[in-house]
Amino acid sequence: MGDLNEILFHHEKPGGNCRLERQLADFRAVLEDCDLRDLGFHGYKFTWSNRREDHHGVSERLDRFLANSAWCNSFPNARVSHGVVAYSDYLPIWVELEGEVVISRTKRPFRFEEMWVGAKDCEDIIKAQWRRCNTQPTMEDVMSMIRECGVKLDAWSRHTFGHVQKEL
Repeated sequence: MGDLNEILFHHEKPGGNCRLERQLADFRAVLEDCDLRDLGFHGYKFTWSNRREDHHGVSERLDRFLANSAWCNSFPNARVSHGVVAYSDYLPIWVELEGEVVISRTKRPFRFEEMWVGAKDCEDIIKAQWRRCNTQPTMEDVMSMIRECGVKLDAWSRHTFGHVQKEL
């Protein structure tokens, strides 16, 4: 999801200067090469406006949610929505996931503590975790390494410093 600052088709930008068709085709080709597809949306069709009501008014769909086939298969009921806001030139965009997504709120989220920076072993734990991947990591590998690094740092912190959060 992001502010890509580009449209896919001319109908996504009424007003202002027209983009070159080649520019739009190149953008579509990049998305196709990366196996990314636009999930569409519900709500107002444009995500940005220069907020002018006269003949100089421009609106564009610059923000969109893109996903690959694996993500779409994992979240087949995902729904993208464009919100409404009166005080900004950008509209909010969000995705709702339905189905078997379960978010556990019982476990405290990992937080890197500033006091660890100068502590013995902290840097070694991080380096060891990142050295485990010998190849160019995929995004899934990166997420896994971050998770594992957090688990190891939490365990090390409890052993080294005790239960700091509980003691506060």
